[in-house]
Amino acid sequence: MAPNLPNLKPGDVVAGRFRIVEIIGSGGFSVVYRAHQEDMNRFVALKVLKPTASHDAKIVERFRREAYFASYLSHANTITLYDYGHTDTGLCYIAMEYLVGNDLSVVVQRHEPMDLKRVWKILVQSCRSLAEAHRLGLVHRDLKPENIFLTQREEQEYVKVLDFGVSKAITNIGDAGPNTMRPLTQEGTVFGTPLYMAPEQAMAEEITPAVDVYALGHIAFEMITGHAAYERCTNAMDVMLRQINDPPLALPDPWSGSPFSELITQCTQKDPNYRIPSASVLLDNLMAPEFDAYADPMEKPSRPRTQALQAVAVDPADLLDDKEVEELYRWELDTLEATFKECQSTNQPRLVVIRGVPGSGRSNLLRAFLRRSRGADNTLVLHRGPSAEASETSLETELSVLTGKALQGSGIVEVKRLLMELYGEDQELAFSADQIQRDSRPLQALSSMRDSLLARISGPFRALAKRRTLVWGLENLERLDTLTLAFLDRFFRDLQADPKPVMLVVTVDPDELGQRTGLARYTESLLQAGRPFARQMHLVTEDEDEEVLATQRMQAIPEFVQRDGSYVGAGLSDSEADDEPLTQRIELDETPQDSSSAFDTILGYLAQLGDEVPLDLWKLVYARILSTDLIRVADMVIHQAEKFGILHVHDEVIRFSKPGFAETLRQGFEAIEGVKAAHLKLAELMQQFYNQPSLTQVKLIASHYRRGGKSAQALNILMDQGEMAFQRLDLDSAREFYLSVQKIVESDAPPPSGWGLEEAQIWLRLGEVHGALREHGAAEDALNKAMRTLRLDDRETEGKANKLLGDLAVYQERYTNALKFFDKARDAYRVMGSNRPFVAITNEMGRVALLQGRTGLAEDLSRQALEMAQRLQEPLLLARVNRQLGGVLTRRGRFSEAREHLKHALSIFESRARDSDTVECLIELGQAEFADASYADAQDHFRRAIGLAASHHHNSLHDANLGLAWAYAAQGHVAEATEHLEQVLSRVRANQDRQRITEVLLHLGDARFAAGNLADARVSYNGTLELAEAIGLRRIWVAAMVRLAYLHLEEGEEPQVFKALGKALSRCEELGYTEGQLQVKSHVIYIQLLLYGFPPSGETFSGLLQKEEDSPRVASLTYLFRADVAAARGEYANALSFLRYAHVSAAQVGDYTMFIPIARRLNLVKDAMAQPVDPLTNGWGLGAMVPPEVGRRRFDRLPKAG
Repeated sequence: MAPNLPNLKPGDVVAGRFRIVEIIGSGGFSVVYRAHQEDMNRFVALKVLKPTASHDAKIVERFRREAYFASYLSHANTITLYDYGHTDTGLCYIAMEYLVGNDLSVVVQRHEPMDLKRVWKILVQSCRSLAEAHRLGLVHRDLKPENIFLTQREEQEYVKVLDFGVSKAITNIGDAGPNTMRPLTQEGTVFGTPLYMAPEQAMAEEITPAVDVYALGHIAFEMITGHAAYERCTNAMDVMLRQINDPPLALPDPWSGSPFSELITQCTQKDPNYRIPSASVLLDNLMAPEFDAYADPMEKPSRPRTQALQAVAVDPADLLDDKEVEELYRWELDTLEATFKECQSTNQPRLVVIRGVPGSGRSNLLRAFLRRSRGADNTLVLHRGPSAEASETSLETELSVLTGKALQGSGIVEVKRLLMELYGEDQELAFSADQIQRDSRPLQALSSMRDSLLARISGPFRALAKRRTLVWGLENLERLDTLTLAFLDRFFRDLQADPKPVMLVVTVDPDELGQRTGLARYTESLLQAGRPFARQMHLVTEDEDEEVLATQRMQAIPEFVQRDGSYVGAGLSDSEADDEPLTQRIELDETPQDSSSAFDTILGYLAQLGDEVPLDLWKLVYARILSTDLIRVADMVIHQAEKFGILHVHDEVIRFSKPGFAETLRQGFEAIEGVKAAHLKLAELMQQFYNQPSLTQVKLIASHYRRGGKSAQALNILMDQGEMAFQRLDLDSAREFYLSVQKIVESDAPPPSGWGLEEAQIWLRLGEVHGALREHGAAEDALNKAMRTLRLDDRETEGKANKLLGDLAVYQERYTNALKFFDKARDAYRVMGSNRPFVAITNEMGRVALLQGRTGLAEDLSRQALEMAQRLQEPLLLARVNRQLGGVLTRRGRFSEAREHLKHALSIFESRARDSDTVECLIELGQAEFADASYADAQDHFRRAIGLAASHHHNSLHDANLGLAWAYAAQGHVAEATEHLEQVLSRVRANQDRQRITEVLLHLGDARFAAGNLADARVSYNGTLELAEAIGLRRIWVAAMVRLAYLHLEEGEEPQVFKALGKALSRCEELGYTEGQLQVKSHVIYIQLLLYGFPPSGETFSGLLQKEEDSPRVASLTYLFRADVAAARGEYANALSFLRYAHVSAAQVGDYTMFIPIARRLNLVKDAMAQPVDPLTNGWGLGAMVPPEVGRRRFDRLPKAG
């Protein structure tokens, strides 16, 4: 290991989930690895602090901030952060999206001017990323070519903005409060890179989003000219002085006449007050008509039509032929139709994503296609339109169509009840927060219940698709609720794994979608999906008439000021901008109120309702809130604002063309007279108007109550909505509501009267939701804040927080820490006298001890829990404790006892329809029966687990499938095992699950090896090697290489045997994989002895055992080999002892397939000693450390003793 690098090698696992594959980069403070995330089946870039940096508190804090800030950014042009945290050894890590490509510095270092179309595209995408950050109150501060990464998407260059490590929060974002946002450095400290540093940044003055605009101006200059503006300066101080004193940049010839020159000048103004203020405003400028010659049509939003085409309904009575639509979208409709025919002919799913802004015609295209599809044979069309009520834009609409049941628009609770009827279940699917909090594994329970709900919702869709083709159209993906988005992501992935003829067609505005924080986890797979399953369609309108173009050129939105105080808008020439303010050019009727004030006030009221406002809501504001003076001019203001491109009115909706202008109006609204009363009236009116408000609408209503002086009302609304979202398992929405509550509580300290919840309890809830969403770093931060803010006598919150921290530690394989947290939680519950959580946590401590390999302690803790649970007589708690104890006893080799406890647990789980618990208990019972040589019983329980897990898409399906293959092979039914594994392989390949493909390939190779099909076995093992190396599965890689050595042995290729083993040994030494080295050495010694007929003396297994006393896996293997040597020499008593030791060691690590070769040898030795034997085991142990024994290794009998 090189100095000052983390002690990580390929195959090492960080935080229990990230398996290291290779180093891909190294910087001053950190190393970046390519790693494979086991639980999500994806490659990630794992950024790890170097050891020396880990001891510097400021560097660690900056590293944490990069993760913290990036976790709130979800735009597609920003690198996605998956998780962050630290290990027990102090290793700090950030798991991010793994990108392939180069950063912009690689391009600009060639010192060649770049094509202006490429420059425009890179600037636009960079602005989109930064606009989200600026909207959240976050400034990058270190924007430079190295932090603009160029990758590929859909065969097009695509920008990802990187490294928010030195970012500055200019407002509290997310759940960040005053403590979180405390200054990282001393006042006056400068952060950034001199070549791209704004003057105010160099002088350590106030930081605003304009510093990022300044950096983009310099980056644009460098891209266009091929040289950085001040690259000839010899030191950083000279560069900074020039940044402060030189005039703004202007492009030299031949680019001086291009619109980029003026834009760069505006970006690099020295005074931030006269600079383009933010990335969103810069983006508006790049979209102006003067840049049309350089614009990529795929990047530039289509201009809205003067009149929207007639909406096409899906009801048969309304599906009239629309020749205009058919003619306009002839090519797109043909593409959609061809995709539909593919779906029908192949019985495979298809997804088409239609990208475009509202008004681009995307909805008309979708509706025209649905009209065509309705006439197709054996096809059902479902459609979600944009103008339905909230209750009609959920999954209920589609489910009611599929089932013929009318739902009453009462949310996901009705969906649950419907599903209960469909599946013939008696129990309620709803749950209570208290039930989850008391559960022995609350985070696992939440994740499991949510996964189960999503799987159940897919049932009616999948059932229908067995009989006919389903076409499902969804408009406005950017506005769908998070639970529906989560379902679509899950449904599409499931369809690829288990294909059905379902065609999903969605419309989306990617920019608007990107403004919704935290949704990338669900939408990324849809928006990046490619062939053969998906098509991405960019809707661009190029042939607008001149009248529309003229209207667009007149768009005049004041966004920033020049030195003379005049306004400059994105679509105005200098002469127009200097002439007079926009509001003075609009002709209003004479009123007692100043026309400019009326214009701002009326549009300010409109902006208070959101960026997109239902026309009916505006009519209510018009009638109930506006003063008489404002009512007189309101229609004229709206008309003029639409004429000048500020507003766009269509489909019964008023939409601000530029959200940045709407935000400016909202800020200016605070200056009107009686603003508090206005906010309260708006809050009450919006609350009445929206029966089922969206997350955005709820937050807006709460904001009005807060600004109206009723913070307690705002908090209660947000908390109620958060609890409702939590109850319906919409965890993403719940998180956003809780974050909003936390922000208000911290900002308005002390809490307002009428608000009863304490800060620690909010942090606790946030930690729970973050953890259930697998955001472990954010969860741990929230729970630690809960611990810091709780009252000393609040034992309940203390117990819950420590329990959840323990759960997180278990997920990250930090078992020592987990036991400490659980012990603290037990103490809190002991003081409270809360017996049930005390018992549940004691049981969990037993599970952690088992994971540590401390089976004795695990049994002690589980028996303590069982004794207390029997006194409490709570069935589910008793079932969980019995199941845990059964697992412990299996590992301790007491299989009959284990089976009894597991059967008792299973009967309770089944009687209460606890599907997830039932699946896991069935698998564990099957394993105990397999270990007890009751292979037929094991086969039955594995089959039952497969049936239940498949119907509910349970994560344990894979374990059940492998268990069934074990049971087949153990009984000698190799053909059945092979056929089953081939079916499993096709499913996991369809799902592109690398780890499971690797495991199945190894087992399939063993089944083929056992059947004597050596050629096919070799193919399976080589495939295993390739995949295992790609994702860092070193244990499986070693197992496959060892098996290839035994294949050579069966084929009589002795030199190749030792060549393969030598390669395995070298690889283990290179990786520092000690256990693997000892296993390979055991095989080397064994094969050497085997080739020489087990000579009467000499073997070195004892030395290997002494080297690795803490490895039961190595011990099991070497004891087995020693037993073979002893048996060959007629030392049967020694052989029996070695086999018993091998059995105990294999049980310790749960390697039950090793019991098969052990059992065969036990029977052979007992038979030779004339002792009673169990029925002879003639099968094979698939996946065991010993490859299937065939040919010269397949001992059928031994000489009789004496």
